[in-house]
Amino acid sequence: MRKKTLSIVLDAFIVLLLITIVLLIVMIVKRGKVTVDEENPFLALRNGDNAEEDYDEDADVPFASASANSASSNDAAKPTEEAEDNNIYAEVTGDTVNIRRGAGTDYERLGSASRGETFILEAVLSNGWSRVQYKTGQGFISSEYLRFVKKRPEGNIEVDAAELPTE
Repeated sequence: MRKKTLSIVLDAFIVLLLITIVLLIVMIVKRGKVTVDEENPFLALRNGDNAEEDYDEDADVPFASASANSASSNDAAKPTEEAEDNNIYAEVTGDTVNIRRGAGTDYERLGSASRGETFILEAVLSNGWSRVQYKTGQGFISSEYLRFVKKRPEGNIEVDAAELPTE
């Protein structure tokens, strides 16, 4: 009698486990594919979004619907070849550099970046640090490990110091 009861309980547990797995798969499929907007690599687009902005607590970046970036809610924002990118980028020149919450080594480390990675530059600060767009907000990198460039089809061109936004 005990073995039969144990067998029934185990069978019920397996059925519940299978139902849970199926529900998780359905939720993942419904969530949609996440892609990165080529014009703004810090903005992720998720297929099927209807809200102007939505935030996924499990993700590192906020999600915005295609309608937030285009005149028509059915068209995803796509950069055109004619549109010139006038952003100034901070290109990492160090092997691995820290990205911090504030402009100094006393601030919390948010992450790191490798040589060649680029971030949109917000400002070069007078204390030798640069504020860049990082994930959902901003981060700070020592300017000593950065080169400032504009992206062009023929390759990155270095920016004159007079063109840099400063604070």
